[in-house]
Amino acid sequence: MPDLTIHHMLGSRSERVVWLAEELGIPYKVVIHMPNTKSGKVTSTLTDHVKDGKAPSAFLDGELLKESGYIIERLVRTFPSSNIESTPSLDSVYWAHFAEGRIMTQCGAAMLNMVSLPVISKNMSEEEKKGAAAYSAHLAKSYKVEGEKALAEADAFLQTHQWFSGGDKPGIGDFMMLFPLTWFTKAQNPLGAKLAPATLAWLERIKQRPAYQKMQKRVSDERKTQLPKPKM
Repeated sequence: MPDLTIHHMLGSRSERVVWLAEELGIPYKVVIHMPNTKSGKVTSTLTDHVKDGKAPSAFLDGELLKESGYIIERLVRTFPSSNIESTPSLDSVYWAHFAEGRIMTQCGAAMLNMVSLPVISKNMSEEEKKGAAAYSAHLAKSYKVEGEKALAEADAFLQTHQWFSGGDKPGIGDFMMLFPLTWFTKAQNPLGAKLAPATLAWLERIKQRPAYQKMQKRVSDERKTQLPKPKM
């Protein structure tokens, strides 16, 4: 039996890995970590296990695995399952890279632009603040345009395909696309964009999968037992 431990930061990319473990039907331990909402940095609990404090991280039979894309490919190759696409199609590979290369690049840049303006303009003159705000607005518009192009491309594919694998089962592209596309279901997303119908239907298919529901329950139960209760 494999000895798999997944370090899961709530609200992060590591949800992909926990969902995959449930789809593969392999036993695993999950260690829950809470981000520091004040500083935006990870809590010390993660750095106690992984030196650079990055999530997702996993230990497979004592070997440290990092980067969600690598962890997902490694687990799929090591533990093939009839529940999902075991040999990644070219579509799966494309969308796995698309998730981080196209969508998350725009999201990350937009988020940085949004949070950095108040900081960099703090000691500026009023005239300088106006200039910084105008440039920030220009960047935000650019990121939104590019982000919406990426979302439109993904939705166009899903209009004729059930999964990002291009087949009848989810593949690595689906696991990788889960985090960025879930982000756009939130009212406050960095691009201010919305998902189109085919993409929303894809998300609903994921939510209806027994493995995804088991993942959500497992994380919820583990969170209650592992993390301290908030002070009243």
